[in-house]
Amino acid sequence: MRAPTLLLALLAALVRPVVVEACATAPPHGEEVRIAEEEAIIIWDAATKTEHFIRRAGFASSAAKFGFLVPTPTIPELGEVDTDVFSNLAHQIRPETRTEYVGTSYELGCGCPLLFDAKDASHGAPEVRVLGIASVAGYDASILQADNSKALAQWLGEHGFEATPELEAWLEPYVRNKWTITAFEVATTSERADGARTAGSAAVLMSFVTTRPFYPYREPAGQQRPASGKLRDLVPGSRLLRVFFLGDERVDARLGAEPWSAEVIWSAPVPSNHVDLTKMLGDRRHLTVFHDETYPRRGIDEVWFDRAADQAEIRPEPIVTTRKREVPIPLEPIILAAMITGIVLWRRRRR
Repeated sequence: MRAPTLLLALLAALVRPVVVEACATAPPHGEEVRIAEEEAIIIWDAATKTEHFIRRAGFASSAAKFGFLVPTPTIPELGEVDTDVFSNLAHQIRPETRTEYVGTSYELGCGCPLLFDAKDASHGAPEVRVLGIASVAGYDASILQADNSKALAQWLGEHGFEATPELEAWLEPYVRNKWTITAFEVATTSERADGARTAGSAAVLMSFVTTRPFYPYREPAGQQRPASGKLRDLVPGSRLLRVFFLGDERVDARLGAEPWSAEVIWSAPVPSNHVDLTKMLGDRRHLTVFHDETYPRRGIDEVWFDRAADQAEIRPEPIVTTRKREVPIPLEPIILAAMITGIVLWRRRRR
């Protein structure tokens, strides 16, 4: 990426929302929902094989409520953190700004996570187990595990969310590998005159054990289509994803078995972080930032992270402004000297 383009990408972290669709949304029958903005922070504890996955999102929907689904290989603990954690990281990766002086000019002038109780409830189809429930960051969440994808899709259908063949196909590999699915229910908070609605949330924290850190990049095929109808004006026709990965060292990312096309725009230690991250971070201060603008998205697999063979630091080029070094010359001594000279000359003439 050229320097001006990289600069625009970094400045975008501070001034505009991020547009992306990840995981899977589950609207009611006949309705449409799109994720209108999203960022993610991944904190990886290699010693305990624990991933802390923090996500914030804004939604555009034609329905009063809807769900979205997040897969994890083990049962997650759910919590909420301050959304300022994202602006804090964006602030730390902004380009250095400095002024360089060229030449000289002279101027005259005057001188804590929210935990849930795991339980096996007999809701929905018999082959679906509700392992836990929680209310967090504005969401009602159910932690689900199923023996087959059709049963899980049926459970979602019984709870008001359309069970499409595309959604069932998305669920199938997770059910086959005995992953859990966290189903979040979101209530919209505002409505436009045309019936389109918006919703937002605080940052959701999911902490879980995994042998390899990942970002849930897979999505149902239907979500790759542009928004339509009421949502056309609410969701831009582009997609941008930014992932902040915090760990012991620089990481590379792979989409399934192949390299992920996202660009690494930062990889270096950061001196400090938001207080909400302190306990999870410990001594892990190396930040790798991925910037993905793929559209339409190839949501064919998860994005997996591994230690990078190249551990060189990556930082944006500094923003340099040049100016002449100004040397102020006070007027007062000049005026005083001129007055003294004038008095001396006047006295000489008098003589």
